[in-house]
Amino acid sequence: MKKLFRYAALLAVAGTTLFSCSKKSDTINNSQVIETPFSLYFTDSSGVLYNSNDGKSSKIVFSSDGRPSRALITMGENLLWIKGQDVALPGPTMYYSINEGKNFNHDFDSITSIPMVTNTGKITNLNQSMIIYVPKWDAAYCVTNNPDGQNIFGLAGNPLKGLPGYWTRENYYDTDQITYPHDITTTSLALTKESVLCAYDAVHNRSFFRTELLNRWKEAFAGATPLPAASTTTFFSIGHYNNRLIAIDNLGGSAASPNSNVYYSDDHGSNWSPYTGIPVGVPLQCICSPFEQVCLIGTDGKGIYMLNANTGVFEARSNGLPGNASVRGITFKENIYKNGTHTQYVFATTNMGLYQSSDMGASWVKTIPGNLVSIY
Repeated sequence: MKKLFRYAALLAVAGTTLFSCSKKSDTINNSQVIETPFSLYFTDSSGVLYNSNDGKSSKIVFSSDGRPSRALITMGENLLWIKGQDVALPGPTMYYSINEGKNFNHDFDSITSIPMVTNTGKITNLNQSMIIYVPKWDAAYCVTNNPDGQNIFGLAGNPLKGLPGYWTRENYYDTDQITYPHDITTTSLALTKESVLCAYDAVHNRSFFRTELLNRWKEAFAGATPLPAASTTTFFSIGHYNNRLIAIDNLGGSAASPNSNVYYSDDHGSNWSPYTGIPVGVPLQCICSPFEQVCLIGTDGKGIYMLNANTGVFEARSNGLPGNASVRGITFKENIYKNGTHTQYVFATTNMGLYQSSDMGASWVKTIPGNLVSIY
């Protein structure tokens, strides 16, 4: 009874205070209080994994092991990381973490590896597009070279955020539509705005797609204007801009070639048309479409190019970037504030550090030094 009486008394005092005093102004500015901060992960050339919540400072979550990073994705608190060859394991290896990178365990070691040499003489390999996360399906996919009889597409999927033991070979395809399920070596993945998962086999120049988690794979048969075939100087990987597929030449092609090194397709990869603007002969290393508002391509030695949606021409957007920067990865993040407003950022990893843009890639500011590789 004493506790109840004290509680009633406190309410009475509070009520008196409310009516006898003027209302105090709210000293908290909800436009400056972050309700949902972003979490940015990126790696360097020695295999260090960093985390940042502001893009300006970072902490090491995994120390160097001398193995270069190939690709990185996050799915909630889970993190999948593909690293270069280990002495004990053949080819690239995937690792997973269920506690935001604090600990990693072996996950999958049959990742496709296709070492190549760019037009500028640099050794390169499959990049960020070798692994992808489909939020709508809450599933991960990666390219794989496991010589399994069921490994028809050179793809493996995982419906449980990448947990080991749940990777299964992709072999569910439309038997009426794909009559030749052979010579498929998926090398690159892209996800359109409407969640169409696309797979591209650069080795055999074949494109595939599926629209739902349980739908069968279909082939986008080569039309009247197919993508140029892979060669010693040309090797494409795919990305997207809204619902359009975009293919970039990772090797750069011949500097004397009049052809483009960027193409687009509006029919899942059957027909391709060239973009212009990026100098032919420049190796293209990554593609990203931040918030589906712009399309950015990172180059080896020529900075970043942005697609002008009005003219269909890529234009240099390296204001603040060194003129010879090698851009290896691009991603985007946003802060959501308590009043509902959003602040959007774009980040790029380069051989000269981490660069941040607050205007959709029009200009850049260096925030963290280092020889950086993957980012997500």
